[in-house]
Amino acid sequence: MPLLDFFTDGKAVGHFLTEYPLLPGRYRFEPYRGEGHAILALSLKAGTPVSCSFPAEGTDVIFTVVQELFIPAKAESYWFIDIARVEAPSGVHSVDRHPHRHALMPIERRGSDEAEA
Repeated sequence: MPLLDFFTDGKAVGHFLTEYPLLPGRYRFEPYRGEGHAILALSLKAGTPVSCSFPAEGTDVIFTVVQELFIPAKAESYWFIDIARVEAPSGVHSVDRHPHRHALMPIERRGSDEAEA
């Protein structure tokens, strides 16, 4: 299955885990270690929204990231980005792997974590 990569200034930022965004909302992603994610993180830290893109049907879909969230956990950590605007060309209707859904994945306590609670 191909990765759902996205970019800023032509540099890879990371990839979405389930779908490309076609609507504003919160999306789970995995960042890449490199210049693209550094640009995103530093710009957002300075309060500047970041324009990103991904390829779809021979064109680019542009979206604006306004926040990055990192939720640490013992078993698995989660990264999210909040997207305020998506500019998809009129011919692009669906580029995701699954029907669109805005669901945060809860952090579940498992095993020895439950004993510490």
